Amino acid sequence: MSLSKRERVFRTVELDGEPDIVPIFTLGFERTSKTFLDYQNSEESKDSVSWVQSQVTKLKYYITEQRFWNVDLNFMDPWGVGKVKRKIRKAPPEYPECRIDTLSGRLYKNVKQVETGLDYSWYIDGYFTSPEIVHSYWDKYGRPSELINDRHNYSPQIWEAFVEALSPYLYPMAWLPIAPHEALFRCQRRAALTTPFRPL
Repeated sequence: MSLSKRERVFRTVELDGEPDIVPIFTLGFERTSKTFLDYQNSEESKDSVSWVQSQVTKLKYYITEQRFWNVDLNFMDPWGVGKVKRKIRKAPPEYPECRIDTLSGRLYKNVKQVETGLDYSWYIDGYFTSPEIVHSYWDKYGRPSELINDRHNYSPQIWEAFVEALSPYLYPMAWLPIAPHEALFRCQRRAALTTPFRPL
């Protein structure tokens, strides 16, 4: 049995029987790392250079890294990271030299990578540890629903054409404006550690 990339991904996430092989999922290289620079300069990466084109939008998408890893699933969509108008601000004083994503409460700090000297944005902490903090930031900078970038056309046909163009190589998973599995669990975990236990 040989499954398509899409079939393999869906069989796995829906727990619908056993896939032919374990799907490969990657977020890709950290682009400030020595490993990524080595990859960029390698002959192997040159052999994987690939573009696909949507038949609806006629836009081309670069998938060299995904081809290099032969991934089944990758975070990517036809609208890119600009789906939400994010606001990054200076973090509260207790986090010097940091900045805060006012949508998710994630705190970051730029530090030079040791091997490359390139800036890397390190995740430091989650700041939204209570509903009051979340709402104070969202009231000031905008709630997720208010920050949706309406300049994009979110037509299902655009997504379907994107999936079709990629289908010989991988299945895409759209980026979420706030990924609950990444952004919010950090803040909730920190809140749980700092909030006294109260029996139900």
